[in-house]
Amino acid sequence: MFQSIAELNTAIPSCRGCSLGGVNLYCLARGNPASKKMVIAEAPGKVEARQHKVLVGPAGILFDKIWASVGWDTNDWFLTNTLHCEPVAPKGSGKENLLPLEEQKKACRYLLDEEIRLVEPKVIVLLGKVAVGSILPALKNEPMRNLRGKSFDFGGILYYVLYHPSFILRSSFEPKKELELKMEIWQDVLNLERLMKERGI
Repeated sequence: MFQSIAELNTAIPSCRGCSLGGVNLYCLARGNPASKKMVIAEAPGKVEARQHKVLVGPAGILFDKIWASVGWDTNDWFLTNTLHCEPVAPKGSGKENLLPLEEQKKACRYLLDEEIRLVEPKVIVLLGKVAVGSILPALKNEPMRNLRGKSFDFGGILYYVLYHPSFILRSSFEPKKELELKMEIWQDVLNLERLMKERGI
């Protein structure tokens, strides 16, 4: 068990718990570990893995804007990932990243559990299907369209599901769909804001 987030962060670069360890493509959490407010995303992309910081690539920039739209600052939340290393696709596959394997998520889970224990969040926002499946495994086969904007209470923590911003970015070539997704996530964030106010978070 770690005594602080800072101590936990020193362990991540040297982690060899799965096949992703040791290649220097790791990612550390960012934000305020004393906030009692937590966001769990999926896995680092190329920018995050090279800057060693969560949600700082194109999806992270969009996420900052989404939070700012309701007057929130992501620095006032604790942001982390389900997986702390980039699941790089094999060379020649034509892909940049792969979805995390179950064995990789299991190997990384103790770090995530320790982050939750140390932060003691009152609210955890789950960004995307990987985060939902890891934290709420009973819902892993549910489509995101059915889960987005939904809240769940377990162990005194409010869990709330949002689309991952990368899903919106992948829809940018379809303007109508992109607009619909932006409207949905706006409504979902407003609903989250209401729920948090009701609970005094």
